[in-house]
Amino acid sequence: MFKKCTKSSRVEKHSLNDLMLVRKALESITVYYAAQHATPEQHKAMQQCVQEMSVIVRNGLYNEEDFFDYSNHDMQLHLIISEASRNGPAHTLLTAIIPMVKTGRLEIIKRLGGFDDFRSQTEMQATQNAEHISIVEAILARQPERARELMDTHLERVAWFISKFGQKLPV
Repeated sequence: MFKKCTKSSRVEKHSLNDLMLVRKALESITVYYAAQHATPEQHKAMQQCVQEMSVIVRNGLYNEEDFFDYSNHDMQLHLIISEASRNGPAHTLLTAIIPMVKTGRLEIIKRLGGFDDFRSQTEMQATQNAEHISIVEAILARQPERARELMDTHLERVAWFISKFGQKLPV
């Protein structure tokens, strides 16, 4: 159902910023409507996703396998949210865009010197995980404006990461 991140996919740096702009616009819409329309089953799926992500973060991301596991749950959560919005076109576009952004982030990590060098430069996963939990809580509470605000903040942090660390990528 969801495409997994792989080490072999490639995305060009110049397109990452563009993808993030489109992603942010779409997810701002989908999270808003997910907070209004998500079913109890979708609520449960979101909660399960963030619980599994929390376990991974709590245990520590010590190797690439942990990072891929976290990334795949992250991608799954965002796609559950987009599906819950009941906006088919937005969900279809995000199903294509999110894996490309994840692949671009993995390329940045590779070019930073690999996973160990990346891990020593950022504490991003714990922060992102807390943001995911807050987003899901706002959706469960049926607070669309709050959910949108939290998603925007979350995606601005991802865009910052791409902007800051993506500078080391050749154009």
